[in-house]
Amino acid sequence: MMPAALKQWPISYILICPIFKTNRRYPTNLHADEPGGYHYTFCQTYAGIPVFASDVMINVSRKNMVYSIFDDSYDMSGWNVNTTDFNYQDAGAYQAYLKQYFAAGATATARQVVAFDTTLNAPILCYEVTLRDGKGHMRYVLIARDHIVYDRDGMMYHHRAAPMLADRQ
Repeated sequence: MMPAALKQWPISYILICPIFKTNRRYPTNLHADEPGGYHYTFCQTYAGIPVFASDVMINVSRKNMVYSIFDDSYDMSGWNVNTTDFNYQDAGAYQAYLKQYFAAGATATARQVVAFDTTLNAPILCYEVTLRDGKGHMRYVLIARDHIVYDRDGMMYHHRAAPMLADRQ
């Protein structure tokens, strides 16, 4: 819970105050103007790469006063991520995933993200891939160098949803 005194400070101070650890970076990726105020969302990055599912949201009243802060970010002080690029399309797990869910083909868009893999208990470089088929079916998947980290159909993520896919190559 945020201290009451902090709620009285304007947003400009919050964004530069030391409440955020120096090892965190937060470029703005969303600003929503609502009747009750403004909502700023900041995406955490590691070496310039977005960190998957790691955001800070600051809600500000119309009078420019902070009324809440939600921090869903990681302490990256001990992180050491291999950020060497790789071709996710060459990963066996990705090919098996396509074969299982998109046998007729799919259009793919992808972006690099750093994701915390709970099985490895470590952050790893991944590609967040959005797949769409001709019928409108869409899935999201996080592909690491050698395995699938997350699978999402709609808005639900399934941790290690398809661990058996590597066996189907």
